[in-house]
Amino acid sequence: MIVALWLIAGLLFNQAADVSRRMYRLFYAPSGSMAPTLFEGDKFVVDTGWRGPLERGMPVLFQGAGSARIYRIAAVAGDRIAIRNGVPIINGVAAQWQPRGIQAKDGADGRLWAERLPGEAKSHFVLKSEPTPFDDLSEMVVPKGHFFVLGDNRDRSADSRVPVEALGVGMVPESSVIGRPRSIYWSQTHNRIGRRLD
Repeated sequence: MIVALWLIAGLLFNQAADVSRRMYRLFYAPSGSMAPTLFEGDKFVVDTGWRGPLERGMPVLFQGAGSARIYRIAAVAGDRIAIRNGVPIINGVAAQWQPRGIQAKDGADGRLWAERLPGEAKSHFVLKSEPTPFDDLSEMVVPKGHFFVLGDNRDRSADSRVPVEALGVGMVPESSVIGRPRSIYWSQTHNRIGRRLD
């Protein structure tokens, strides 16, 4: 009887561990395109069982051309999005930007801004250091089954502003979502360990 209970407990533990491995995976940031949220080399946990809903302001991990990419959702299917002087405009409403000083770390240098996209529950931080050709984008509609992403390090992100043929991601298919990043589990800056990626 005791042996049978141990066998059942062992099977249940192995099944639970297998589910956990399938639901949560570990990734790392290969670049600083999401600084100051994620610095190059930061390692983070992704809930691969998560499947929506997709919301503006949410970081998401998806399969890009050749590699997994993490960016922040700026617009969802049916949204109209434009960019003027670096500021996203969603359905005719500009994101709120508040200056937060200067950021300088591991090459992720620039002015720090608190950005809040229309409909976003709370603000997040972005870096903006210099004018780029991607600071202005004519209005477009996000097609059905897709979403539009932006890197938090706006001047150093090959995000939806950049066409796929120029090594960007263009409009991202919802079917390419791997999961939702949850928290940093390792960083060279130790006080960042455990930080949630909301």
